[in-house]
Amino acid sequence: TRFAKMAADAQVVYEVNLAIDRDAADEFGTWLTPHISELLALPGFINCEWTERATKPFVVFVLGGPGAGKGTQCARIVEEKGYAHLSAGDLLRAERNSGSPDAELINNYIAEGKIVPVEITVKLIKRAIDEAFKTGTTRFAVDGFPRSFSNWAGWVEEMSNECIVGGCLFFDAPDDVLIPRIIERGRSSGRIDDNEAAIQKRLNTYRTETMPVVEMFRGRGMVREIDGTPPQEEVWAQLVPLLEELEAKAEPVCWTCSYRLENQAALDAYFNEHAARLRGDGIARFSGRFTASRRVLTSRSTIARPPDASE
Repeated sequence: TRFAKMAADAQVVYEVNLAIDRDAADEFGTWLTPHISELLALPGFINCEWTERATKPFVVFVLGGPGAGKGTQCARIVEEKGYAHLSAGDLLRAERNSGSPDAELINNYIAEGKIVPVEITVKLIKRAIDEAFKTGTTRFAVDGFPRSFSNWAGWVEEMSNECIVGGCLFFDAPDDVLIPRIIERGRSSGRIDDNEAAIQKRLNTYRTETMPVVEMFRGRGMVREIDGTPPQEEVWAQLVPLLEELEAKAEPVCWTCSYRLENQAALDAYFNEHAARLRGDGIARFSGRFTASRRVLTSRSTIARPPDASE
C-alpha cells in the first residue's frame, strides 16, 4: 500500500516494523491507516510505503472418515474465514488427470483405497501452498492429510520449517452414517472410489492408518473434535469456536511502514511535538499485543535510533 503527497526527494527514512497478534491484526490495521494519513499531513513528511505480511502460512489439518463432511465444511471455511481449501484427494486426482508421470500410480492407489506415497502428496500440497501464499493467501485448511504416520513424517521432513500448524479439526461419524453418504455422493461425483467395493477398503484404511494419527494429535493437544452427524448448520456451529481456538496459535501479522521525510529536523519535530498526541489513546488498547522495532536511515547508512516509543 502506498500513501504519498507531493514534495522533493526525501533525505531521511524512518522505518517501523510491527508484529501484531493475529487476533488483533484487523483492528490494528483499521487504526493504522488514518494514523499514517495524519503523519503525512505533518511538515516534512513526504510518503509512506506500507506492506503487510504473514511470516509463514498457517495450516489446519482436517481429518475424518470418508463422507464425514470435511469437504462441505471446508468450503464454508473458505467462504467465511478466508482460508484456502487444499484437499489432498482433489490434488491427487488433478495430478492423475494431468497425465503426469505419476498419473497411473496415483490412479491405482486411489482405486484400491490405498494411501498414495507420501513424497507425491507432500509435493503437491507444498506446491499449492507456495503458489497461494505468494498471492496473499495465508491460511490453509488441508483436508484429508496426514492420513498415516508416513504422511506425517513426510510433512515434518519437508514442511515443519515452512508452515505453522495450528492443529487438527477431526470430524467423527459412525459407519452407518458414512456409508449411505458415500453411496449417495457416488451417484453424481464420478469418483472411482465412491462405490461399495471401494468404501470398505477406504474405511479399513481410515481405521488402521488415519485414526492412529488422530490419536497421536489428540495426545499432543492438537485435536478439536466435531460431531459430523447433525445437519450442516449444527456442524458449522460446533466448528467455528474450535477453529478460533486453533487460530490463536498462528504467528503474528507483520507490517513495515517506511516514512520518507525531507530531513532529520522534520523527524525530530515529530518526536518532540507530535508523536504522543497522534498516537493518543488509540494505541493503548493494543498494549501487550504488538511489538515494534525502528530505525532511521539516510541513503548511505543508519544514522540514529529514535526514542523507544510504540508507533
